[in-house]
Amino acid sequence: MPEAQGSMLGPAILDYTVNGNEWDAMGYREILGEIYTPYGCYPCRGDDNWIIIACASDAEWQNMAGVIGPSSWAADGKFAAKSGRQEHRGELDSKLSEWTRKCTARQAFRLLQEAGIAAGIPSSGEDLFHDIHLRARGHIVETEAKPWRKITHYGLPGIPSVSAANAARPAPWIGAHNDYVFGAILRLSPEKIEELKKAEAIK
Repeated sequence: MPEAQGSMLGPAILDYTVNGNEWDAMGYREILGEIYTPYGCYPCRGDDNWIIIACASDAEWQNMAGVIGPSSWAADGKFAAKSGRQEHRGELDSKLSEWTRKCTARQAFRLLQEAGIAAGIPSSGEDLFHDIHLRARGHIVETEAKPWRKITHYGLPGIPSVSAANAARPAPWIGAHNDYVFGAILRLSPEKIEELKKAEAIK
C-alpha cells in the first residue's frame, strides 16, 4: 500500500527535495474550503454517526437554509454570501453541527440530497460490505475458493459496460498450475516434477 500511495506523492517529494518543505496532513478546509462553504464532516444523532456536507454556491446555501429552517439562524444575512460564510466559518460549523445532531445520518443525507446539496455518509468496511448499490453493481462478489469455500470480496473498481469482465472467481491455490508451468513451459518430465514435490521444492 505505501508503494501504491507513494506513486501519487511526486509533488510532495519534489517540494521536500528542492525546497525542504514537509507536507502535513490536510483537512477539509485546506483541501476545498475555498470552493465549498460549509464543507466538512458533521456529527449526527447516535454513536459515531456523521454526515459530509459540501455547499458550493449561494443558491445551494439558500436551499440548505430552507431545509434547516427559513426563520432559523441559517437565514442570518451574514451567511447569505460565500464570503460571509467563510468569514464566519467557525460559527457556521458550530451551528450546523447543532442541526445535524438532531438527525440521523440517513435523515440528514436524504433531506440535503433532495434539496440539491452534496452530502454523503462516511462508510465503514461493514457498511460497504452490506451496501445494496455496490452489490447491485457487481462490485461486491461471492465466489467459491478452496480451501475456504464461499468467500465475499471486492470486484472490479470499474464495471465495464461493453464486456463481460468480472471478478467473481477465486485466485488459484498454491501449486494449482504446477503441471502447466513446470511441464508445458519448463518442459520438465512428470518424474522430475514428482521428485521436486517429494523434496518439497515445489508444492
